[in-house]
Parts: sequence; structure tokens; C-alpha cells
Amino acid sequence: MIKNVMSDHIIQVYKMDTYGGIDLSVTMTPTYADLLNWLSMFKYEHEQELKLREESLAVKNAWEQYQVVKALAKKEASNA
Repeated sequence: MIKNVMSDHIIQVYKMDTYGGIDLSVTMTPTYADLLNWLSMFKYEHEQELKLREESLAVKNAWEQYQVVKALAKKEASNA
């Protein structure tokens, strides 16, 4: 018999009485599980890019130039 169900559209928690105790089940909705997997891969790729920028002067210089161009584009867009 399910005694208690809690949910917030991300995680569901089920508490059930069983012989000799209680079973507790925690599950995550597939959508949020996929988002967490995506976030984990994004973090890994970001760390690899950071490492590449630290190890390669050419990549570091190109990254810095990109940051300048991006800042100028944002400034121009805000003035429009």
C-alpha cells in the first residue's frame, strides 16, 4: 500500500509499507534526466575547451579576439 507520494514535476518520491519496514523509491522524470546528462556533457566539453585554450597560444589568441568581437556586437545591438 502506498502511504505517501511526493512530486514536483522533477522528482517523485514513493514511500510504501512493506513487511518488516518501509520501501522508499525516488525517481526522476525522463526530461530532467536527459537535461542532467546534457549538462554533464556540456561541462565536459567546456572543460576540454578550457584546457585547449590553456595549452595552445593560437587558440587562446583566437578566443580573446572572439571575446572582443562578441562584446562589440553586443554593444552595437544594445545601441540599435
